[in-house]
Amino acid sequence: MKKILLLVYGLMSSSLFAQDLFVLEKTLEGYFSFNPSSYTDENYISLSTSAQTDIFYSSTLQGNSIIYRTYDIDYNPTTEIYTFDIPTGYTIVSCQQIELPNETESEVFVVTMMNSSSYGAENYYRMIAYDRKGKSIFEFKSASASSSIYPVLYKIKNKYKLIVYRYNLVNNQLVQLTDVYTLNTTSEENSINRTRGNSQSSQIFDIRGNLIYEVPKEELNHITLPQGLYIQKDENSNTRKFLIE
Repeated sequence: MKKILLLVYGLMSSSLFAQDLFVLEKTLEGYFSFNPSSYTDENYISLSTSAQTDIFYSSTLQGNSIIYRTYDIDYNPTTEIYTFDIPTGYTIVSCQQIELPNETESEVFVVTMMNSSSYGAENYYRMIAYDRKGKSIFEFKSASASSSIYPVLYKIKNKYKLIVYRYNLVNNQLVQLTDVYTLNTTSEENSINRTRGNSQSSQIFDIRGNLIYEVPKEELNHITLPQGLYIQKDENSNTRKFLIE
């Protein structure tokens, strides 16, 4: 039986994601990493998609855009350009393209940016996650000196953890902080209950926004779907995202 895992989202606008993609669980004072003895190869996954199925890979920042160029084994080229709606006054420093676990076609771009005129201010460094259309879907805590994401998700107690490192400038001294975020998912039981909803009908979309099904709510749990990420929208325009594993 395939699992249905619902990512809890509220109303959505043009983006298929929402602002609670990650939840800040704890901020630790200092630099911390996970104890290697506490996990095995099955307990963590790399978020980087740079390898993919391509042999050669490059990325170039150009203004508010990032350009990905790849070659496969037969040297067939592919070019993809993503442009992000970044805040006024900021310049992109780096961009990490990631894929969330067990989701298909769900690229997320974590863009690190800085405002060169505000070093030492609270929002000097900002780190924002964007969808494929360049729309902001989540913002991590800002930093007054620098910040970086460690591109690995660690699975602990059936929840995925993400580490973000920040440096703040306090009294002319650099203070390092370690933020631990949790990928926002719910249990299978709660997911099924939430998916049923209270509306009379539901629409099911794929991650690209293509309508797949429109069914009465009592038939929702009888739909057979392949593994992947889907969007459920009821007749009240309440929108939720769920995973089929």
